[in-house]
Amino acid sequence: MKTRTFLTFLLVVSAPQSLALGLVDISDKSKPIFTDISVTAQHQYYIGTIFDSLNKYLCSLDQNRHENHANFMKDLNGSTVAFLANLDDVQCSMAARSKPRIIFAEQEKPESELIVQQWALGEGAAGIYPYAMRAKVFEEATEGNPFGIMEFDIQVLSGTTSPETVYKFRSTSSYSNSDTVEVKVAMYLDQVIVDNTMGLNTEAQFFSANLDHDLNNSGRGTIVAKFFAPRSDSRLYPEGIPVSFRAINVAYNAQFLKYNIKLDLYLAQYAQWFSHQEGYTYKGVDEGEFCIKRSDPWQYVDKFGIYDDQGEQNTEQFTASYTSSDGTVYELNVDGMDYSTATSVCRAWADGSVTGEDLENCSGVYQGISDGANLRSVELPDYAQIVRTDGVEATYLVRRLLTRNVFEQVAIEECEPLTISATRETPNHLFFSEESLLDFAWPRTGALLVNSFEGNPENDPTSYAGSWYSPLEDADDDGVLNYLDAFPEDPEKDRDQDYDGIEDNQDTSDDVIVYDHSDIFFPDAVEHQSPSAAPSGS
Repeated sequence: MKTRTFLTFLLVVSAPQSLALGLVDISDKSKPIFTDISVTAQHQYYIGTIFDSLNKYLCSLDQNRHENHANFMKDLNGSTVAFLANLDDVQCSMAARSKPRIIFAEQEKPESELIVQQWALGEGAAGIYPYAMRAKVFEEATEGNPFGIMEFDIQVLSGTTSPETVYKFRSTSSYSNSDTVEVKVAMYLDQVIVDNTMGLNTEAQFFSANLDHDLNNSGRGTIVAKFFAPRSDSRLYPEGIPVSFRAINVAYNAQFLKYNIKLDLYLAQYAQWFSHQEGYTYKGVDEGEFCIKRSDPWQYVDKFGIYDDQGEQNTEQFTASYTSSDGTVYELNVDGMDYSTATSVCRAWADGSVTGEDLENCSGVYQGISDGANLRSVELPDYAQIVRTDGVEATYLVRRLLTRNVFEQVAIEECEPLTISATRETPNHLFFSEESLLDFAWPRTGALLVNSFEGNPENDPTSYAGSWYSPLEDADDDGVLNYLDAFPEDPEKDRDQDYDGIEDNQDTSDDVIVYDHSDIFFPDAVEHQSPSAAPSGS
């Protein structure tokens, strides 16, 4: 399947860094330094959230070689075999995993829809969660229609034991006429997936979008962003009143994207004082209109991770130094999982250039994009070493956990050809229909058949080091071909249904996921309608 980035918002990927001295000494790959999520997101968060997510899944789909394995080993009874693929998650701006994906691809006839399912395993610890993905491809993506005609469903669970949904994504694209594709998206996430210091079901977000994409690479539509927390309503998604509701209307062409934002803010403790506004502290507040370029973003690191020589997250405060490759020494103030520098740099939100302004005139790292950004004077590369300077002999490693792309803000006149339409209705929680719920009973597979690191084995996060197996050979001569042999190098073993590394005949555990979807599927719930959500745009 041919996939293309559809708004150039998406995949800005840094080259992988070589691992610093000391990392190889941490042999336990379950330590947080290996398992903590590292992602790339957008500074223009409400715009990037919808577009980024879909493009990451298109990227993942493009890597798994399903086009070579559709109807793989299909027999006379119509049964197809799944296969294992080790994907380069970093290139898709996703969290790297140490286990391959399970891929299952079927197509009844050449003209029929292609259905690709994908599972990733994880225990839920330190942010590595199990997930399932299903793509129904009716028409491949093209230059004119980079969305394709397809459906995507993704679901991420909190773990394998008593699992709950921490993330759910659904998108559909279909022709509304011969020149326009209608794209609908909904995304739910529990805040624990972006902040693993929080408890499950404490806060949640819900995003949705309704876009019309013209085949000449322009479009328009509405994105909504809801943030749920107990300080607004004891109920969370979907029936609770969001703390904040934003309606973001967009219009774009090949070069620029124009958007405006309206905000509703509801705080329960103040509701009685704002009865004239239906209890909303802010109602329909205009947060501004912006014009940004669709290409060439600059980056800053929003969240670092500091780890000790055992790979554990740091919880201490201390001073440290970092020596760059050119010999420059930087003094750092470390506080747990973050650090600050003795001096900061004022950068323009518009293009990332150093402004030379007094730091008091910098706005700091904020979702707005005017004025300046008060950023660290040095942003350490992945796995950089820092050394304590407070009298304690210790070395720590640093990771870049959250990097943000900032798309250049330009004069609003650059977007003059673009017309933002009135707020339109976007999908609600019912978009997560029963049909969209995914099965976590993954099929049996054998040896690894696809490895995205074949050409760069030094960056392979798994033990495969870029290698893979030929499906119809028998590497261990046990009479079981590689495509069905979960232990292709061990003639005494071949089956491992739960993918825990223990042969089924010797496995006393049953590490399968039993999940009923009742925490994400609410067919009878009544979703709260915030004032700015009205399709009239009022």
